[in-house]
Amino acid sequence: LNEEFMQKALAECGLQNSKLADQEAFAIQLGENIMRRIVIEILAELPPIEHPVFESLVGSGKALEMNALIAKYIPNSAEFIHRHAIDEYEATKTEIHKLEQGVA
Repeated sequence: LNEEFMQKALAECGLQNSKLADQEAFAIQLGENIMRRIVIEILAELPPIEHPVFESLVGSGKALEMNALIAKYIPNSAEFIHRHAIDEYEATKTEIHKLEQGVA
């Protein structure tokens, strides 16, 4: 997650004045949630026979191989990934606002 995005996220979630450690924890958790969501969404699109291959590529540093596998089954994969990253961020933001209002 780039610095500009994180500053926007912190502001939108009301955390811009929080302690640096809290901001860093938020950034780490948000990044993990986004990655988890993207992996789940990609797995939903891949045929089950490709799941072990994809899972072995995640975190392996073999970005070209992983991108080739994804592109084989997901047209416009960059847009697909971006859309699901934004969806997860929006879901996180909604949950934070619910917590602030005592709704969750």
